[in-house]
Amino acid sequence: MRRANGLALVGVLLAATACEDARLPSELQGRVYDVRLLAEPSPATRIPGGTVAVTAAGDVVSDVTVTAVRLPGGPAAEYSAYLLDERTGNTGARVTFAPDELGSATVSLSDLGEATTVVIAAGAQAPGALWARFRDLSTGAVAPSADLVLGHFEAEPEPFPYAVAGAGRLGLYERGEFGSNDFRLGGVIENLAVAPPGFTYVAWLHDAERDVWTPLGPLLDESRNAATGLDVLPPPGQPRHLAKLYLNVEASAQLDFRYYTDVRLSLERADHTPATPLSTVFAGTFGAQFLLRRPEEPTGG
Repeated sequence: MRRANGLALVGVLLAATACEDARLPSELQGRVYDVRLLAEPSPATRIPGGTVAVTAAGDVVSDVTVTAVRLPGGPAAEYSAYLLDERTGNTGARVTFAPDELGSATVSLSDLGEATTVVIAAGAQAPGALWARFRDLSTGAVAPSADLVLGHFEAEPEPFPYAVAGAGRLGLYERGEFGSNDFRLGGVIENLAVAPPGFTYVAWLHDAERDVWTPLGPLLDESRNAATGLDVLPPPGQPRHLAKLYLNVEASAQLDFRYYTDVRLSLERADHTPATPLSTVFAGTFGAQFLLRRPEEPTGG
């Protein structure tokens, strides 16, 4: 009889405990909010580019006006442009310039009448990162205009254009009990195209409600160290995309994930991270379940 009374008492205590904390085991262990990082719409309109206008008398070029757009870095970033005859290797003098805050710049070149191509580099002596071929290499005919192409101009066996590629699988991990708001953003990004020379990828947190951008620092390699050399193009015959890259960002007193709506990836100068990106090439929106947890007023971020 005493044993039966003891069991009954244990049952009452367990029931009382269950009433006090009726949360699911998954809630007690925290949650994971999935974030899919995908290419932005119309990616070609989100990367550096532009046009060139050519003035020529017959097959002799007298002036080339370069109008570049979406060059990252702003006035603090140095670029250079020069004319090149791809048939002979002769080059004109490099002209250095800097884009404005919107990434726009105009440069005039006129010192190589037999030029076939204009080349732009991310630096005074850097390899070509944009180019426009305005002369037919076979016939010598000169076109009045041409579009700038982003990529590796000096790649072998021929210039290699950049194209947005890849995807990411990220998650917002709630490390404490449900409601703790102690999050970590982590995951993997695969098959990114090799960045043009002098460029790299930068991850951002973005809040669409406040239009606030917070850089998340460099992407990480397999060893979880800062990834470097994201602009190094493998030789011909090898896959020309990057190895797996990772994000691993923890919340802090200055960074509260609840006040952000998405994570994004931009193409930036390797030597300069701006306060905000001119444009982004990948985006991943936090799901509705997570966004519902946004407090009334920001306390950090």
